[in-house]
Amino acid sequence: MQLTVKLVYHLFILKGMIFLKNDEKILSQEDRIDNFRELLDRSVRRYGEREAFILKINHKEPAEYRRIIYKEFREEVDRLGTALTELGLKGAKIGVIGENRYEWCLSYLAVTCGCGVIVPIDKELHADEVAMILNQSEAEVLIFSGKIFDKNLQDALKLNDTVRILICMDEERHDAENKEYFTIGELLQRGARLLENGDRSYLDAEIDSHAMSVLLFTSGTTGVAKGVMLSQRNICADIESVTQCLDNDCTDSVLSILPIHHTYECTCDFLEILYMGARIAFCDGLRYIAKNVQEYQPTILMLVPLIIENVYSKIMKQASSNPVKRVAFRCMLWTSGGLQHIGFKNAGRKMFRQVHETLGGRLRLIIAGAAAMNPKISKDMNRMGFKLRQGYGLTECSPILCVSRDTGNADASVGPAMPRIEVKIVNQDKDGRGEIVARGENIMLGYYRDPEATAAVLKEDGWFY
Repeated sequence: MQLTVKLVYHLFILKGMIFLKNDEKILSQEDRIDNFRELLDRSVRRYGEREAFILKINHKEPAEYRRIIYKEFREEVDRLGTALTELGLKGAKIGVIGENRYEWCLSYLAVTCGCGVIVPIDKELHADEVAMILNQSEAEVLIFSGKIFDKNLQDALKLNDTVRILICMDEERHDAENKEYFTIGELLQRGARLLENGDRSYLDAEIDSHAMSVLLFTSGTTGVAKGVMLSQRNICADIESVTQCLDNDCTDSVLSILPIHHTYECTCDFLEILYMGARIAFCDGLRYIAKNVQEYQPTILMLVPLIIENVYSKIMKQASSNPVKRVAFRCMLWTSGGLQHIGFKNAGRKMFRQVHETLGGRLRLIIAGAAAMNPKISKDMNRMGFKLRQGYGLTECSPILCVSRDTGNADASVGPAMPRIEVKIVNQDKDGRGEIVARGENIMLGYYRDPEATAAVLKEDGWFY
């Protein structure tokens, strides 16, 4: 990618401690994690009685909800993981495909916390593409949502000869075509019985934090699907760095909107949120974003610029219904920006209270990623009292490399490199444009069974091109 990037990174060392500028938190030794089991252990120890998930179990009015605390979630991870291990799946590649939902998250961690390798798959792929991923990864198991089985999954399985076990996230029966078939509910009951009888094969399983644990297939910019091999330490390193840069804690809540199979959503809106002890709710679909924001009142949203621009355009349309309102709104934006500049940080929330109420009333932090953000929209959203921060990364980097901070935030910038990540520009032209390269613990292990492609981007000194 040809970009001009100005990197700013300041360190102050005093009596052996490192203090980072740009509003970055200090990461203590007890906050460091090498794998997802350690992540869960830490979260249960600190936030065990807090809500980890809120699930809508009845879409009729009035809606009914199930609230899952961290201790309960950990117990279900252990039950499902124990059942999978008892099925002989230790070390197996296990695909997971479906919409953003609790059972997807449960499956992801049950597989990676002591069983096998998870292979997240985009539910929007065509049948032949799903089959290609299953075949190339040699997945023995496919965990799927009942909502998409009849859409293209049946056809994909006809083109696959590796999957021998199907596991449905819903309590539904589908044509398994001579494959073993279970539901997650059945396996949770099975795992509970095994644990009651003293089965500790899953609980005591060793986790190699530096081995491939997540296999993601991405076409990138070449159009040719490649399997990105990520270790748990790769992802945990990125979680640690993201946490240092963002202003979030256990009192926060998120609404999961973007496709969870992608590392941006999975790392930042699922795993990092669990690490912080916050709460996750799931969007019912793109058509229901406005309704769900009112319903769950998130404090943080992870979005792509297109969604943010859509929200912004609706705000501006309403504010520009007549010339007087349009001028008044622009004057308010200018005034709020000036007040924020001299230290009145909450000016935007107070002056644009109606806008905040439209977005649930509690939203304070919006993270934009996956594409370039219009700087004018970024500036106006910040002036309205929302912290809009931008990030840059890619799947091979687990995925975040850079993120803007509260201090020195520029509306047209993705910010400096995160802690313990190096980013530089090589082969620069006279205007400073060149190729961005990165190095850090978050960089992938390589491309699955493709040493030539790996050697082309991963150098011996650790730099990723």
